[in-house]
Amino acid sequence: LVTERFYFHFRPKFRDVQRVVFIQPPTFPQFVPELAGNCSAIFYFTEFDEIAIERIVGSELSHSILSHDFYTL
Repeated sequence: LVTERFYFHFRPKFRDVQRVVFIQPPTFPQFVPELAGNCSAIFYFTEFDEIAIERIVGSELSHSILSHDFYTL
């Protein structure tokens, strides 16, 4: 269990991680590839997180993600 603030300041290296769960979209989009890397990632978000999702995946993909109940990349 790691908070975004802790990761921002200390940048620990995690090994043998199989899944990363984001409770909300990260503030800084570059955290997604740094944390998720080659493992699977799960994002929990609401329709109010539209701007944060758009920062991570782009505007076209964010509209299709928010229009579905469950979306897999």
